[in-house]
Amino acid sequence: MSDNLIYERKSADGSCVLRIEEDCEEHHMGCRTIWFHPQPAIGGVERFQTTNGHHYFVEPEPILILRDATMVLIYRASDAMVCHFTPPRGVGFRKVELDGRTLRFEGWGAGGVPKSIDPISLDELEKLPEGLGRLADGRFPSAFP
Repeated sequence: MSDNLIYERKSADGSCVLRIEEDCEEHHMGCRTIWFHPQPAIGGVERFQTTNGHHYFVEPEPILILRDATMVLIYRASDAMVCHFTPPRGVGFRKVELDGRTLRFEGWGAGGVPKSIDPISLDELEKLPEGLGRLADGRFPSAFP
């Protein structure tokens, strides 16, 4: 019997479904593996693996956002657009917040030093790199093992 938590989120119009599976055992202190199973698949990938990953739905489009401390993946269901965003080299996401149609970030660098990261408007996704970037295999950079 699995100790994994499994739950599902759907966009308001039902066009995008996200099944979330969380391994309830820590692989490192405070670190849990999270698998995201989007339907439809995003960029051909049916399962994304993260450490301590999070997700957001933005309605009414819908837009699905998957993220961890190292990368943000954005999927716009209306036209199947996929884009991604990574923080500057040597910086990680300490916090990512959805503020209306804007993603706001708190970054951190070596030694926990706060770093600033410019916000992203969901109305300007075309400015971000297209596709899955380093997520072509479905593994966020934080994924373990």
